[in-house]
Amino acid sequence: MNLFAFYRDVVLGYLGCSTLSDRDVSALSAEAVAIKRSFSRHLPIDYSVERARLAYMLYYAPKHAIIWREYVKRRAFVRPDPLNMNSIGTACGSEIIGLLEGLGYPVPSQSAWRCIDIEPGWRSMLEAARSLYEIRRPCTLECNCVTNLTALWPSGFTIGSLVLSEIVKQNGHRHFRSDVTAAIGPAEGWFLDITRCRQADASEPYLSDFYPFGYESLRSTGWDLRAVINAEIEACTPQWCLDLLTSEPSMHMFFARFT
Repeated sequence: MNLFAFYRDVVLGYLGCSTLSDRDVSALSAEAVAIKRSFSRHLPIDYSVERARLAYMLYYAPKHAIIWREYVKRRAFVRPDPLNMNSIGTACGSEIIGLLEGLGYPVPSQSAWRCIDIEPGWRSMLEAARSLYEIRRPCTLECNCVTNLTALWPSGFTIGSLVLSEIVKQNGHRHFRSDVTAAIGPAEGWFLDITRCRQADASEPYLSDFYPFGYESLRSTGWDLRAVINAEIEACTPQWCLDLLTSEPSMHMFFARFT
């Protein structure tokens, strides 16, 4: 499944239209540039703005989903049975879709996710992604949105994309591990995130300095994720995302333990 095409169709289904105008594409492209700037800088991303959420779905959700897919395919992942899992900072479910795709086809016939995100505007977009995925990959995919960590699956494997860096920007990293542990522990999880996180004083410490988690640098794997992502961008017609990667993604997979 081409994940750029998938999230393009999620956007169109959510908007209830068959295509986007050149003006819409230009506006969303500009928004995507602003999001990219915010990822590694000490700048918040205001996802309460629908335009920002749409730009993320077209430009970044597919990239993150592809990274999850390729990572799960290449790393031993012990599939929980039943497949009841947690997602923190779910947004439009890129890590959920990517992980399920990485498990191989046929994908699990049924999985149940408990999802939490501070921005309620993502819920309808997550539902658009969930419902389309059930059509594209005949399966039952439950995504139940919750508002409190204690409502997540107890001891459930927990994943997230670009959550840890946002928590650092909000100065909440000191409590993250203890809060999740108190809510669902003992539990394990994987979190995809950037390598460095710029601070308000313009310093750029490694994200690993803030969390007591093991990690793997995706640049050191030799998988050539850049080629995989670029190939899917170029194969998606119409090609609205023109942000081809010029180097390997500077990202880590963090291995969390909540104990």
